[in-house]
Amino acid sequence: MSDGMGWTGKRVKHVDGREGVINRESPGFCFVMLFIIDNAGNTDTVQLNTNGPDTGSAGWSWCYRDAQDGEPEAWGWLGDHNNMAAA
Repeated sequence: MSDGMGWTGKRVKHVDGREGVINRESPGFCFVMLFIIDNAGNTDTVQLNTNGPDTGSAGWSWCYRDAQDGEPEAWGWLGDHNNMAAA
């Protein structure tokens, strides 16, 4: 994890099948920019905003609970700008 907000190192996946990790976070005033690197080495960004809708690339979700004790992994949308049903 990072010394920041705890996003660095989180596993992510995209609706198109790409998987990756948040490799850097950059907090600002009322937002945090998340830098994603996917399994092919491509980069992407998602910005989480406290005042207004989130921005950046849509379609990413993040693993907020690893599989344990027979329970499956749990994934949530990375940003409210996805406007999609839960995966």
